[in-house]
Amino acid sequence: MKTCILYFSRTGNTKRMAEAISEATKAPAFAIASSEPSVVADFDLLIVGTPVEGFRPAKETMDFVERLPKTEGKKAMLFCTHALWKGSTFKILEKELS
Repeated sequence: MKTCILYFSRTGNTKRMAEAISEATKAPAFAIASSEPSVVADFDLLIVGTPVEGFRPAKETMDFVERLPKTEGKKAMLFCTHALWKGSTFKILEKELS
């Protein structure tokens, strides 16, 4: 399964997590802020990371996910960084990715 990591990081915490996952899985990591959604075309598994802002995914993450090409058969895993509580972050992203 060909895997990639997609992340948005405002303070660097989510970037550090994405880089650690990338190193462990040998999968490339793409910063959402400087990548186009079409980057996912060649990958079967998308690992998506976001900071939690207001108990939700960062707006930049949601904007990127909403622009992803519609495909069948791709899998997604989620991770987030937060100070207090993840809130509805995973449910919101899960709904949009499905």
